[in-house]
Amino acid sequence: MPDIAWSGTDAHPSPWDDPEVRTVCYQLDGGEEASDLGDYRLYFILNADWRLQSAPLPQLAEGKHWYRVVDTSLEAGLDFAAPGKELLLDPAERYLANPRSSVVLIGR
Repeated sequence: MPDIAWSGTDAHPSPWDDPEVRTVCYQLDGGEEASDLGDYRLYFILNADWRLQSAPLPQLAEGKHWYRVVDTSLEAGLDFAAPGKELLLDPAERYLANPRSSVVLIGR
């Protein structure tokens, strides 16, 4: 797993040469850094589009799950989760990113 992996909403490498792309995703691997979280991954969805975008989530190791940490499209108080209060995503195959929003997920 590379330290950072970029993709589009189709799970393929981000098409940097496409001027129409308005949504990009990237994954950060936190496995090599010592942390209270242990081995984890972060997944970011940056949706500058005016439309809802469906982003496939990377597969995690057995027993690990995706949790929502941030979704800027949600109302104040629900947009940022307090540590330990992250929302478990179920099912966790895709995330629907609202228009003009940023999403941060943690896999642990």
